[in-house]
Amino acid sequence: MKKTEYTKNAIISSTIKLLKANGKVTIKEISDDAGVNIAAINYHFTDKKSLMSVVIRRTVSDFKKIADNLVSNLSELNTRPEETISNFFNACHDY
Repeated sequence: MKKTEYTKNAIISSTIKLLKANGKVTIKEISDDAGVNIAAINYHFTDKKSLMSVVIRRTVSDFKKIADNLVSNLSELNTRPEETISNFFNACHDY
């Protein structure tokens, strides 16, 4: 993995981690946690709004993977749809 991709992924991962823990986050907190300077965040994402857009898309994509996995295993698990929905919400909550 290229250093720029590593840096970008570190920023995204730190943002998600901090948002999960606090529900809010500053660019300074992200840069400290990711081990990058603030200029790196601005370089990769232009501004906080752009970064949050990427984080939202990544999170929705992760939730979609959870749902797809549950649906693909529906017949194997032999569960009622209500149980599958409950499992989905629990998995998202654990996320």
